[in-house]
Amino acid sequence: MIFETEFITPGGLVLECHTLMESGEPETLSEPMEPPVAELQSALVGGIDVSELLSDELVENIEAQALETMERTFAEMQ
Repeated sequence: MIFETEFITPGGLVLECHTLMESGEPETLSEPMEPPVAELQSALVGGIDVSELLSDELVENIEAQALETMERTFAEMQ
């Protein structure tokens, strides 16, 4: 599923981010738990995708925030 979030960079730039989210798998007797995964697909500024210009660290921060936001959103729905 594509999850849309807003991310504000340390410099104050607002990015409209689209992140591919894959739910994790619970631990079973034969398989270890697989945590959820987030992969940034695009980061838009004024409708222009700037994701290729972002540092690896910033991309990791965007993906971590998307995971946290998704988990919080689904927890509130229950």
